[in-house]
Formats: sequence, structure tokens, C-alpha cells
Amino acid sequence: MLLFVKELVGNHYLINYYIDLLVAVIMLVISVKQLLNQRQLIKRYQVSFQPFIIEIVSIVISLLISILFYNSPFDITFVILVVAFFTSKKMYSKSLSN
Repeated sequence: MLLFVKELVGNHYLINYYIDLLVAVIMLVISVKQLLNQRQLIKRYQVSFQPFIIEIVSIVISLLISILFYNSPFDITFVILVVAFFTSKKMYSKSLSN
């Protein structure tokens, strides 16, 4: 999805606008479904919402970075998402062990 937004701003698509849009919509649906599932698990096991908020903030920051720096040859959004994933994973494991 982030790659499609970057391509949309830069008006340069990998294959075709419609094919890229279809892939982006499918990935958006999968991502939202995963976040909703994660929220349900947090409520069920009554763990802290802080790791979930970290993941949401990292997605928003990655989206903003991909829009603002669409011409940059370096894409750090992947690094931001991976760091947020491992940070939230560690926070979840600490929360569940307590």
C-alpha cells in the first residue's frame, strides 16, 4: 500500500494504474483485517494497548514519509515498520509474561 501511494504521488506505476490499485486495495484489506484481529486479541487477553498504538503510529509515519519523500532513492519506511514490529512484539511478550 505504501508503495502504491508513493507511485501515485510520483505518477509512476510498476505495471499499470489499475493493477497496482487492485494490489494496493487487497493489501489494505488484509492489513485492516489483521489490525482488527490484533485489537480483538488485545481485548481478550487484556494486555496493554501501547504496542498496538506503536504499530499504528509507525504505519502513519511511514505513510507520511512515503508521501513527502517520494522522489528519494532511499526508502526507510520498511525499516520503520520492522523496528515497530519487533518493538511491539517484545512489548507484547513482556506484557503476556507478567
